[in-house]
Amino acid sequence: MLYVYKSMRNKLQNEQRSGIIFVVMLLMLLSLFVSRAALSVSMGLFVLATCQLNRRQFRNFFSQPVLWGMALLFLVPLVSGLWTTDLQQWTSVLRTKLPLLLLPFCFAGSWTLSNQQWRWILLFFSLLVVASTVWCMLHYLQDVQQVHLDYLRAKTMRTPLENDHVRYSWLLVLAIGALTWLGILSYREKQRAYPVFMILAAWLVLFLHLLAARTGLLAFYLLLGTVVIWLPLREFRKGHAVVAGMIIILLPMAAYRLMPSFQNRVSFAQYEWAYAWKGHYLAGSNDAMRVLSWKVGLSLFQQHPLRGIGFGAIATAVGDFYDNAMPEVIASDRILPSSELLLYGIGAGWIGVLVFLTAVIAPFFQRTGYAAAWFWLCFISLIGLLYDVGLEVQFGVFIYAIVLLSAWRYLISEKT
Repeated sequence: MLYVYKSMRNKLQNEQRSGIIFVVMLLMLLSLFVSRAALSVSMGLFVLATCQLNRRQFRNFFSQPVLWGMALLFLVPLVSGLWTTDLQQWTSVLRTKLPLLLLPFCFAGSWTLSNQQWRWILLFFSLLVVASTVWCMLHYLQDVQQVHLDYLRAKTMRTPLENDHVRYSWLLVLAIGALTWLGILSYREKQRAYPVFMILAAWLVLFLHLLAARTGLLAFYLLLGTVVIWLPLREFRKGHAVVAGMIIILLPMAAYRLMPSFQNRVSFAQYEWAYAWKGHYLAGSNDAMRVLSWKVGLSLFQQHPLRGIGFGAIATAVGDFYDNAMPEVIASDRILPSSELLLYGIGAGWIGVLVFLTAVIAPFFQRTGYAAAWFWLCFISLIGLLYDVGLEVQFGVFIYAIVLLSAWRYLISEKT
């Protein structure tokens, strides 16, 4: 009787804990679209709900490549504090990157969510993204002509995440994938919600092209490319692959003809790449400044190849380089080298580069269900870090961490 009582009590406690974690995860997703402060608070609640600090959690942490690999992205900036010159800036960098250590350790815990709870999380996230597109459209429709003109000046329509259209476009693609996945599951299980999921996914595809942010478009077409390559090889569904291949060709052509924002984005990209290809400065550009920032980063890395200058000194060193070598670059264009690989090299030298590559490649060796979906997530995450600085901002750190970690847990539960 005592054994039965203890077993029932433990089961009830686990169910209550799972319920709390489920609610907190929903709060984190909601906070992503509300405010940075709310996101910090909800992440703190998640840490409290999942950390047990026992031997099993540590063992799980060091046995899963996606967990210890992600933590390495925090370890490098932490160690660089030994030789950094600006401890205040170094502390700020660590505060931004702290979820890269805490969230993997949290996901190493023994807690579990049911398969149905994970699906509700996917649905909740997708509906948040759909609702956010309505908010964007309301702002867009207030002055359509002005927005279209802005696309000829390296600007986009107003977006959530404090107008961070790069990270937001990535969320759009994730939501497209989530809705398509839910639709497929609904179809297999003969549920009536299948058409709704597919209609919402189609709307997000259209909106993604209306937004015309290149990060999201690149991730979306890499998703379709994965379908084209993977299905014939693994599942022998050549018809699906042919459809995806046709979409890759026809969809951008249709968007260019029908959407002025997409057309203007392409026109401006062609214009600024004339500068970027030659390495010339173009004020207020995107790609030209990105290429210029890579040159700044390579120069700084070549000056300090052994151990770097420490993460706390990167911002100052970049500013000084612009002052001395490129004084004509205006203040708003003096961006950090637009590549996390370069930043880790500047901050910690060749050791930083090697550790960074180890960290971002490790998830590819993580065992999960549905290898194609996992490979796509790991691949677009890697590509994004190579040409962007997503790990230098709170939204980017959270999205990178929570997407990979949640996908790992969910794909395991879905497969079992």
